[in-house]
Amino acid sequence: MNKMNADYYIEKGQSHDFCEDFALAGKIGESAYAILSDGCSSSEHVDLGARLLVHAAKDGMAAAFCAPKVEWESFARKTINKAQRAARCFESLPNTVLDATLMLASVVPDGNGAFEATACAWGDGAILVKRGDAIAATLIRFSMNAPFYLSYHLDPQRSQAYLEKQGGVKDVLRSTLVPDSPSTIQTTRESVSQPLKPYVESITLQPGDSLVLVSDGIAQFFAGDNTPIPWESIAPEFINYKQMTGVFLRRRMNFFQRKNRADGVTHLDDVSGAAITV
Repeated sequence: MNKMNADYYIEKGQSHDFCEDFALAGKIGESAYAILSDGCSSSEHVDLGARLLVHAAKDGMAAAFCAPKVEWESFARKTINKAQRAARCFESLPNTVLDATLMLASVVPDGNGAFEATACAWGDGAILVKRGDAIAATLIRFSMNAPFYLSYHLDPQRSQAYLEKQGGVKDVLRSTLVPDSPSTIQTTRESVSQPLKPYVESITLQPGDSLVLVSDGIAQFFAGDNTPIPWESIAPEFINYKQMTGVFLRRRMNFFQRKNRADGVTHLDDVSGAAITV
């Protein structure tokens, strides 16, 4: 029997009246999932939209674990369509309620003592993987801070207007973080023309490794003098777990937030995380 564990964390940003992030993590049989969504602050009721997207994705994970190969664009189509059906139960909700990112990770034992992980992102956010003392950190960032939302699939006119204005341009920043060593960041620029197409990473995990998804709030931490704190400096706080039992991520982040308050560190945006340890 494998020893996987999963946990999630959600925290309101200081510039927000209420939290528009949502996350879940757990196990289905011998496999584990982590899911999060970050609602667009300029759209209405996206706190509900983020929850609907996460639950719709969670409903699809059981079938994904059973499939020999997952077609993630098909998974995204089923997820956004299911979330839309739920949203339509409320006639007063605007058609922008599902303007939210979606990130997910699945971890499946390979039968030989290792684990095969897949991380997908529709929109921006960070993927962190820890092996030993090294952390492989990826940040996905869109031009004009405007992600390509899955909800644009539901309205071709909105999708086209977005592409004409923003171009679907995103940067993928990658860094390997090792204690007491300087970090360098490699940036790749990509274009996306279809909201159903995710950014995908395939990862092999060994016992003792960890994976965590973090919303783009990771890039909105500020020191006491209002100096921005680089996201790669914040990344280890989300994945350096002393223990991998129980609510390991929430325990770690509660400690981090207490330290931040003592040091005068603030985070303006909502921040959420969904993690799996093996």
